[in-house]
Amino acid sequence: MVECPEGYGCDSVFSELNGQMDSPLYPDVNYPRELDCVKHITLPSGYHVKITVLDMDIEFDDNCQFDHLMITDKQTGVGQTYCGSLNDPIVFTSVGNDVSVQFVTDSSVEGSGWSLTWEALQNE
Repeated sequence: MVECPEGYGCDSVFSELNGQMDSPLYPDVNYPRELDCVKHITLPSGYHVKITVLDMDIEFDDNCQFDHLMITDKQTGVGQTYCGSLNDPIVFTSVGNDVSVQFVTDSSVEGSGWSLTWEALQNE
């Protein structure tokens, strides 16, 4: 497993109140094999994160045990794992201000990857 190839932006920390994030090489070339890449969205206190996965083409299996995108709320430890393709956008809303986005791939079958946006929402 290649933990974080140089140039793929793994281990990046994003602190902007909104932005876009893509899988490595998206959308022009299929994503790399044997990858474990984590990126973080860390907002100021008083905010939580709304993530919208706009596009996804990741190897599918019923349990998403091979290639997958995992989004985790670091405050609660609650996460969701995604794979396959999208018909409609996926929305993940955190409780806390710190979210990790992990992309894991195995040694076979790859797709074009994924693209997501995030926005900061003020806590009430």
